[in-house]
Amino acid sequence: MPNNYRLFVLLLIMPMWLQATETNCMELPSLSQAMECFWLRIQQVTTENKRLQAKVQHLTQENKRLQNDVTKLTDAVQVAKNGNVGIGTRNPKATLQVWNNDEYNGKQSPTGQDSIILRGAVNNSTGKYFGGITWFDGGSRRRVGISSVMEYFDSDHVGLAFFTHGTDGPGPMSESMRITRNGNVGIGTTSPGAKLHVNGNFIRTIAYATGNGPQDGTNVGQIKSRVLRFTKAKAATKLRISYTDNFSTHGERLSSCRWEIRVNGNSCPNQKLIYDDISATGDYTHTDHTVVGYCSGIKAGSHTIEVWVNSSASPNPGSGNCQTGWNNSTWVLEAEEVN
Repeated sequence: MPNNYRLFVLLLIMPMWLQATETNCMELPSLSQAMECFWLRIQQVTTENKRLQAKVQHLTQENKRLQNDVTKLTDAVQVAKNGNVGIGTRNPKATLQVWNNDEYNGKQSPTGQDSIILRGAVNNSTGKYFGGITWFDGGSRRRVGISSVMEYFDSDHVGLAFFTHGTDGPGPMSESMRITRNGNVGIGTTSPGAKLHVNGNFIRTIAYATGNGPQDGTNVGQIKSRVLRFTKAKAATKLRISYTDNFSTHGERLSSCRWEIRVNGNSCPNQKLIYDDISATGDYTHTDHTVVGYCSGIKAGSHTIEVWVNSSASPNPGSGNCQTGWNNSTWVLEAEEVN
């Protein structure tokens, strides 16, 4: 036992020894009784000494454990002289730097791949936000934030909500963008119905089809090779459709052909999108032309945009020999969804 521990034990024993010799044992009537008294006292001191030794040993072990815990904590979290805090790094380069060497992945269960985990789902909380991160303006005003959002009562239905403050001065934030659980992105709407859904003046979807020919001599009916399939996100929007091709009309007398853009075999409800080509006697027109227009009243969903031709247009109905895509020229059929 170290000397300082021995001194500590001696100081504890001394009052008991003095009490035993001065008060009890020395006042006994016989020497044998006194010796027996002293022996009992010595046994008591010995027992107390062992107890104290065990206590000191326990405290020593506890001290080592605390030192190990402090060492582990120091290794895990570092606070630099400039106040930067590092988790997993001894040299933090920012106010808070988290370093994780594990590769991130999309597995369901956390196995160390996450640097930060926030609770983002609570059952029976449809429309509520959880696990938010917020940016302040330097004072007391919250200005930008990101959080999870419950899209159904089931905790598996979790989206991501982005908040901004769109005006100058005080006031709350509002959700300006949403990424739903199925990957749809909505700007200005919390319920996007397409991969990109914008509530405002923005082109939502652009689709096109193009090719070199084939040359088609249909006079009446659909040009089977000129087809575009388009999915419309909302019913209230319009379709802006353009069609570029080489058109030719020929006849022995003044003749004409009409090309029309149709949706699902039908003319646009608000106005027909047509191009009339007129040929003088014996002429081949061979004209490159673009037809552009807007088609409203088309419901949301999948549609087929087609090109139809008719030689019965005025003047001289039925007189035209119509040719589409002369000499396999390039054609383009394009559709956009607009407000």
